[in-house]
Amino acid sequence: MNNGNDFASHIDKDNMLELLLNFPVQCKEAFAKTLKMDLQDLEHVCFDHILFCGIGGSAIGLDLVDSYVKHKIKIPTYL
Repeated sequence: MNNGNDFASHIDKDNMLELLLNFPVQCKEAFAKTLKMDLQDLEHVCFDHILFCGIGGSAIGLDLVDSYVKHKIKIPTYL
């Protein structure tokens, strides 16, 4: 995202600002995809741990999920 700001585009070579600005849209798209998942086969499975994995920027989304679910479920979560 340049928006006439050559200085920012010179520093932000990987376009991280644009990714961060689009993060809410990405979250909505990811949530919409989860609603389409068929998880009926897991209905009677008992989980005793949940492990979230991510590297770098992908860990941001995992932090959000972890902070949301860790107070709603009785099993430990790990990042």
